[in-house]
Amino acid sequence: MSKETIDGLMLKQMIAGGAVSLNKAKEEINSLNVFPVPDGDTGTNMNLTVKSAKEEAEKVTTNHAGEVAKAISKGALMGARGNSGVILSQLFRGFAKELEQYAEIDVKTFIKAMNSGVNTAYKAVMKPVEGTILTVAKDAAKGGQKYVRNKSETNFNELLNYVIQSTDEGVQRTPQQLKVLKEAGVVDAGGKGLYYIYYGFLMGLSGEDFSSLKVDIPIAESQIPEGHHEEDADLVYKFCTEFILSGVNQPEETEKTLKQELMAYGDSLLVVGETDIVKVHVHTNRPGKVLEDSMKFGELTDIKIDNMKKQHDTEIIKNEEPGDSKEDEFNEEQIDKVGVITVVNGAGFDEIFQSLGASHVVTGGQTMNPSTEDLINAINQIPESSVILLPNNKNIIMACEQAKEISDKQVEVIPTKTIPQGISSMMAFDPEADDMKEMAEDMGDASQEVITGEITYAVRDTKIDDMDIKKDEIIAIVDGKITNHGTESEQVLLDALNDLVSEDHEIITIYYGENTNKSKVDNLISDLEGIFTDCEIESHYGGQPLYYYTFSVE
Repeated sequence: MSKETIDGLMLKQMIAGGAVSLNKAKEEINSLNVFPVPDGDTGTNMNLTVKSAKEEAEKVTTNHAGEVAKAISKGALMGARGNSGVILSQLFRGFAKELEQYAEIDVKTFIKAMNSGVNTAYKAVMKPVEGTILTVAKDAAKGGQKYVRNKSETNFNELLNYVIQSTDEGVQRTPQQLKVLKEAGVVDAGGKGLYYIYYGFLMGLSGEDFSSLKVDIPIAESQIPEGHHEEDADLVYKFCTEFILSGVNQPEETEKTLKQELMAYGDSLLVVGETDIVKVHVHTNRPGKVLEDSMKFGELTDIKIDNMKKQHDTEIIKNEEPGDSKEDEFNEEQIDKVGVITVVNGAGFDEIFQSLGASHVVTGGQTMNPSTEDLINAINQIPESSVILLPNNKNIIMACEQAKEISDKQVEVIPTKTIPQGISSMMAFDPEADDMKEMAEDMGDASQEVITGEITYAVRDTKIDDMDIKKDEIIAIVDGKITNHGTESEQVLLDALNDLVSEDHEIITIYYGENTNKSKVDNLISDLEGIFTDCEIESHYGGQPLYYYTFSVE
């Protein structure tokens, strides 16, 4: 039945529909990566952002549309992950601000709110780029405006059909608006995600199921291709530990608490709550301690502990000796200092940043961008009253800026886009600096003194900059641009460095990933020392997934 107005309950149904629709389509959206690399995460980021918005809306006990819209905005803001998630949260933010006084909404007011969301999102982006989710959101709002102008009688079902059609047309235009999309042969992933959200709005409002929703996933979920997985990698954490906690009273609170407690025992931590169940996954050397600490939250079921080096199930070692786990006590001396919070993905990188003076490491990076709330929790967790955030990934910078805006502490964001940039910036860090802003500028300058490269594999055939790249080929990415490709990771790395290193460079640093064979690393370093005789060659375990090597040149 067509609806001329909607209230808060209907708005809840719409956001719930958007969450279902986006969840079904997230892998298709992930596959729409400009670069053919195995870390597409736009769909995942948008899905988690909308999921957070839906959960916050469900807490509202009234049917006041403005109150529900406000909750949606809050949930999206705190759950925002990645650039796409942050932009989406700003769309909801402007949308909610326009609706705060309305118990019920008519079509004209809804479109006015959509436009407000678009304006808010554009303002939030320092350099808006056309051919992205921003453009698609603008196209969607224009489609709604056209409907209102051309119809004397309006209803929400017809409006959303117009919005969906306009969104789809906007998505299909993105390759003509953004050259990199056209070269890669894909549409904008964020815009496509927005299409599925609006599709879900209509399904949720109409009370229909999603059986008619067709998603096209041209690329399978990213996995390390056969022949590229080095089983003899030098693992820091040997036991892949998974289990389910059932009978959990407060899954959301349990999820947050477990994350904080278990991150001390390893990496690749994933804690996901749903109703009264929490699923946990972690790589650790102390599986017994992980299980022991988790038992207080619920009943342990479906326990699975794999020795990742031997590739078979292993029994938990009994009578495991617990290590010292003294919590740092907050004191006035610490509070007056400057703390650094950095985002990394990899046990080796975690240790490197802590050794350089980082107060706290947030686990995250490609494919697992931390939310705004994750960053706020980290800021609140450390004793220092002044905080510097190092995102170390271009897709996390906006979430850091959003956390800065929300936090009560003095926060500076250094827009590091890579791990080596973050490491370089730490060289200029002084926890007792008198002028935090000046030091942050120095750290920002230091981050630009390093060139970053990464070695990974292609997840699809593509053509970029006159290079015909085949699926599963090894590719080198230097400062965001694919420069070399081939069949062997070490040879592609050598080719990239040969093209890159000049007589002005002095230091080459290699960080090898969790699936990279240590003996190959040793041979590689030996080769580099023979080729680049004027450079100092360093190597460290980074432990990063998906990328065989990360390297820097200074």
